[in-house]
Amino acid sequence: MLKSQIKGYAFQCFSCDEDFCKFEVLRKKDMEFIRTIRKTTILHERQQDMNKYDNPEIEQLRKMWEEFGDIPIDNDECIESDFYHWPKGTDRYEIWHWFDERCPNNLHDDLMFPEE
Repeated sequence: MLKSQIKGYAFQCFSCDEDFCKFEVLRKKDMEFIRTIRKTTILHERQQDMNKYDNPEIEQLRKMWEEFGDIPIDNDECIESDFYHWPKGTDRYEIWHWFDERCPNNLHDDLMFPEE
């Protein structure tokens, strides 16, 4: 490793020139603490990701709705994979409500059955 020449990155790999912001050296006794930090970080990042979509334009909503159609749903009406800021296991209707709250008219008229 050597100091990266790219601003904002700390190190660069000798073999592949990949840049890294940071790297970790883990010890078994630190693992629970690291898991807690990672979980907190993931939750924070998801919240930040959710904020990006607080006021999407209708075209962004249409794109997201179309992509949502490809997400598998289990027998309990929960998504089987992560979708944007929703983690696997989120109820389909929670996502529908999110879309409905952001549509200019409503989910039914704007995305499910738009007049063409």
